[in-house]
Amino acid sequence: VVQTRWGHLNEDYSLLTKLQAFLLDYHFILEQTGRNFGNHFINFNGTAGVWRKSCILDAGNWEGDTLTEDLDLSYRAQLKGWEFKYLREVETPAELPITIEAARSQQFRWNKGAAE
Repeated sequence: VVQTRWGHLNEDYSLLTKLQAFLLDYHFILEQTGRNFGNHFINFNGTAGVWRKSCILDAGNWEGDTLTEDLDLSYRAQLKGWEFKYLREVETPAELPITIEAARSQQFRWNKGAAE
């Protein structure tokens, strides 16, 4: 699996998007870089990445029984010995939620999925 860093197409839209961009940059630039450097498990983030089909199949394929199936699959693949690579220098553009309600919904889903 190759995971790249998220860029933010609408970072300057509002204070909310600026804060989200800051927090996501921390996650991608510091945490993912550190995990990759230390050969620790990397959380695949559902976006900005490429998988080998053989890795997905070997790890048990996509399972729709969790909210964050991307995270679930990434751990199963790494437990089976598949290598993940984080490319900090590659930015993949994405949009941030622009309302408090949308941001709360996204955070709730991410937290609930990780807990599952």
